[in-house]
Order: sequence, then structure tokens, then C-alpha cells
Amino acid sequence: MTSLRRVFFSLSAALWSVSIAEEIVVSGYEGGEAEISCSYGHGYENYKKYLCNRGCGNSDIVIETHLGVHHTKKGSFSLHDDIKRRVFTVNVTQLTLQHAGIYWCAVSRYGKDIYTEIRLQVVKDWCCDNRALVQGNSQASVSVNCPYKPQHKESQKYFCIGTRPSTCLQQATVTSKHNTGRFSLHDNNADGVFTVTITGLTQKDSGMYLCGIRVDRGLDVYSVVHLEVKETTTPLSPSPMTLVTTVTSVTSTSSLSSASTSSSLMPPSSAGFTNSTVTLHHSDTIPLEH
Repeated sequence: MTSLRRVFFSLSAALWSVSIAEEIVVSGYEGGEAEISCSYGHGYENYKKYLCNRGCGNSDIVIETHLGVHHTKKGSFSLHDDIKRRVFTVNVTQLTLQHAGIYWCAVSRYGKDIYTEIRLQVVKDWCCDNRALVQGNSQASVSVNCPYKPQHKESQKYFCIGTRPSTCLQQATVTSKHNTGRFSLHDNNADGVFTVTITGLTQKDSGMYLCGIRVDRGLDVYSVVHLEVKETTTPLSPSPMTLVTTVTSVTSTSSLSSASTSSSLMPPSSAGFTNSTVTLHHSDTIPLEH
């Protein structure tokens, strides 16, 4: 480990990994998890693997394996070495802002250890500054159109209650793979928009929702909707129209700053169910809040 030469090897992060020159950037949500998978070459199966920071001296080793032991845990860090696949994985749970910083993924060997630089970024578990206001009457229906970019055409789409990205997919009320109850999701690949429809509205449906798009190598993409359901004062007609609202997606990035956009909101009239469109105007890259 005393060698000044750093030999970089392949590293991939299940949550997010992006190669910037000779640096791997890994991002996760505060309170959530980050998973880093580090591959190594043939012949290093029984060598010690470790994660370190600062100068990578003995006191800087965050977690390490030992001879004949391929799984270990220390605090919020755990390390598992799959010698058949030649991949060791470091999981970090209960992420805090203090976890953010520079680490080194390493294989210990005689003479010269093998290192890869990792920048771990922790993002606030919250979305987003701007929200589309959607109003509907109880017992009626509402549809929300969530557009997306061409590169997300085959990605999984989902819709959840609340504004926490880290738990949105796990707690989704509906996904492009599964409709449930009064919630349904239709993905129109040709137009690049997925539509969530909620039938039989009640006041309990009022609250914040997230339109989500699953991203394999990166933080998922979200836009936020504020749904207000009002009690009807007059009987509904046998076939009430469905309010349709369009929301422009807001991309969550690894930057530690807040979303800053302007919005043009056009709340629908509560007296009827005429179609209305809500659009959030934003730039392609939106930093998140420190």
C-alpha cells in the first residue's frame, strides 16, 4: 500500500457509477443505501480486499476481508467477496452526509496494491422544489401524464405517494409492470409519456405523489404532483369526464444542490372536468440541495 502507483481496475456501482477521467462517482440518498461492486482479475481470489479513505494507511481502512473469510460487516459498511465471479461488493446502509467523500476500493497484494478511486456523494432524500397542482372532485377520476426522454423508453415507470425518492419504487401504488385497485398506469412509448389514472377519488387521496422513471445506472428521474380532492356539492353525472394533467419530469442528479425551476400552473376549474395541462419549465440539468 506504500506504492505511489495506483493501478485502476473495473468498478461498477449498482446504484450509480459514472467514470469521470480516473474517478468513479457513486451516489445514494440520505437514509438509503449505496452498493459498490468491484471486479478483479484471475488469481486474486484469495487476496485481501478492502475499502479505505484518506491516505489508505492501516488506520484508514474502513472495512476489509481476512484470510479465508469472504464476508464481513463493520458499522454501516459490509463487504462480500464472491470469488467465483471475482467481484467484491461493499454495501453502505443508513447513508448520512458524513459518508460523502473520497474512498479507495482495493486489492492487497505483494509489493503493489491495486486501487480505484471512488467519490461517494449523498443526496438529500427529497423531491422537488416545483410541483404541479392537480384538483379533482370526489367520486370522479383524474389522469396525470408524465413525459420522459427517448432514452427512458424501455425503463420501468412508477407512481408513489410522498416525496421520498429512496422509497418510492418499493412503495409504489402502481408500476408499468403492475396495476392495482383504483390506480392504473399506461405507458405510451410512441409519444414518450406514461399516464396514471386514479378512479373513485376520495379526500384521502389528497397529498403529494411522485412520477418515477427507473434508471439502471444513475438516480431515478422524478416529478412531483400535488393532488387536491374536493367533496362534490352536486350529484355527479353518470359519465363524468376525467381531468388530464401533464407534468414535465424533473431529473434528480448526484449534484448536492436544490432543484430550481420556474413553473406555469393552470389549476383546473373545480366546477367541471374540462381537460387542463400543467407544465413545469426547467433546464436539462437540475442540481439538488446541499
